Amino acid sequence: MTTIKTPEGRRIWVPVLALALAAFIFVTTEVLPIGLLPTIAKDLGETEAFTGLLIAVYAWCVALFSLPITALTAKVARRKLLLILFAVFVLGHGLSALAVNFATLLLARICVGIAHAGFWSIASPIVVRITPPAMKARGLAIVIVGGSLATVLGVPLSTLVGQHFGWRVAFLLIGLLASCIALILWRLLPALEAKDTGSFKSVPLLFRNKELALLYLQTVLAVTGYFLAYTYFAPLLIQVGGFPEAAVPAFLLVMGLAGIGGSLFATRLTFMKNKLVFAVPSLIIFLCLMVLNLSISRLLTVIPICILWGGSMAVLGLLFQSRILEIASHSADIATSIYSGIFNVGIGSGAFVGSLVFDKLGLSMTGYAGAAFFLATVFVSVYSARSVGAQPTTVTPPEYKAGGSSDKGGQA
Repeated sequence: MTTIKTPEGRRIWVPVLALALAAFIFVTTEVLPIGLLPTIAKDLGETEAFTGLLIAVYAWCVALFSLPITALTAKVARRKLLLILFAVFVLGHGLSALAVNFATLLLARICVGIAHAGFWSIASPIVVRITPPAMKARGLAIVIVGGSLATVLGVPLSTLVGQHFGWRVAFLLIGLLASCIALILWRLLPALEAKDTGSFKSVPLLFRNKELALLYLQTVLAVTGYFLAYTYFAPLLIQVGGFPEAAVPAFLLVMGLAGIGGSLFATRLTFMKNKLVFAVPSLIIFLCLMVLNLSISRLLTVIPICILWGGSMAVLGLLFQSRILEIASHSADIATSIYSGIFNVGIGSGAFVGSLVFDKLGLSMTGYAGAAFFLATVFVSVYSARSVGAQPTTVTPPEYKAGGSSDKGGQA
């Protein structure tokens, strides 16, 4: 096994770790305003509800730009593109730190959202290209763990910094950290000439693949259901469960740690041929959300729910990404950009539907509403397993059918 201590190990695993750290800051900055919403709103003279647009607009921006950015940059070398995206990301955070009104801050968030859209579209395919074939799942898991750590450490730390030194300092520090990561990637990441990126012509071909289309459907259902319940988990703990506000970070920490464990565990499942494996974590989350409201007031029941809920969602996310990259290996960037866009549609939709459920039916119904989406995910998973079967269903663009190909594993 290649270790990080050897020259080859540094060439492979240090860039992977840098991409994991990049995932950490990208996820942190997306949800950073949640912890600092009152502070930002007060400083800019806006209401908290209106300031919440900083999160919603960001998510929809990622969803809107993921596919166009990937398609329009299909011929750009991956390292060069990654560094350009980091430059936009850093400039966006600099503008955030200097923002004197809401409009300027929103513009800065849009810039960062565009960089975010491009990053998540190419990060996973880059990991697949630079890691040995037998280590691809582990490389993906490391990057996903980086994103999971954002909920465990990134959000609490940035909130702490913002509360003590000002929200602008929190944005500025993320920008400085991104500059350091970009320097590491510039030094150690191979040039990675563009290949297997796909184009707009690949999109209809991807959606004509039944298994891939069903994976995208499962993604939007699962993410919508997850964020429908998760967005309002804190008020549910306080208002329905009776827990003090100070206890909320501990529950979120448990979910985040469970997510890390789930990502690592999922690497053992990516090689399973039985596609019913996708239904299992969705079924577990469905059951968790169904009993959430009944168990929310008891510590001994809500802790296991947090562990199963957070861990199962991490497993589901890694399974989705691994299978999408396997099916669409010749259009990896386009396929993952669609996945990233759909994921963020789910984030925005979950928060929006959750607010409607909260307002019309009451806070205690958010868990049941989220469970309904996961039940639908289970049905789609079972249907996919029965209709597609265990045979591989890869997508091959016309240019590859004609004899053109590229290596799909190992080094780029």
